[in-house]
Amino acid sequence: MNGLHSNDNRRYAFLHVDDNLNDQELVKSAVELTGKPLVIIPFESGAPALAYLRREPPFIDVKVNPWPTFILLDYKLGSETGAELIPKIRKIRNCERIPIVMLCGALGMDNLNECYDLGANYFLTKPPGMSRLCAVMEALYQCAAGSPPDFGNLTKLEEYSARPRAWDSTNGPRRYSMRALQTLPRPPN
Repeated sequence: MNGLHSNDNRRYAFLHVDDNLNDQELVKSAVELTGKPLVIIPFESGAPALAYLRREPPFIDVKVNPWPTFILLDYKLGSETGAELIPKIRKIRNCERIPIVMLCGALGMDNLNECYDLGANYFLTKPPGMSRLCAVMEALYQCAAGSPPDFGNLTKLEEYSARPRAWDSTNGPRRYSMRALQTLPRPPN
C-alpha cells in the first residue's frame, strides 16, 4: 500500500464544507492542536465540493486530491443548505456510504430531521470553545482511524444530537418533545 493508506504513516482526509472562513480556520487550528494526521479539504460552498467528489477538473489527480474518509458539512451555506447537498453527494459514485457528519450551530428539530432523512449520518453542534472542538476533531480522527472506520463513537460526544424522531414499527415515525428527547436512551455503541 502507498500514499494516504500506508501502514507506516496513515493520514485521513476529510472534506469540510463551511461558508464561514472563521469556522474553517477554527477547525484547521483544532486539527493542528490535536497533532493527528488529518488532512482538511476545505470548501466554502457546495458546487466545488461536489466537483471534487466527482473528480472533475481541477480535482482529477488523486495524488494531489485525496479521497475523503468522511464529510464534515455545515447546514447554512449562503445560497444553499448542507441539507440540499446531502442527496447530491449520495448520488455520486462511491459516496453512497461515506459518513456525512453535520457540524452546525443549533438547529430546530425539523432541520435535524431533514438532515437525517436526506442521508446525514451524524449531527454535531459546533462547540463553543477550542478545547471542545479539539475533542470533536480527536473523536473524528479516532473514528476514521478505526479498522474498519467506525463513526458510532461520535454518539458519545456531548455535541452529538440524536435523531429527534424514533421509529415505531407499528405506527411509523413518531415525534417527541424536547423534554422527552432528553430521556431517550442514546443509540448503542
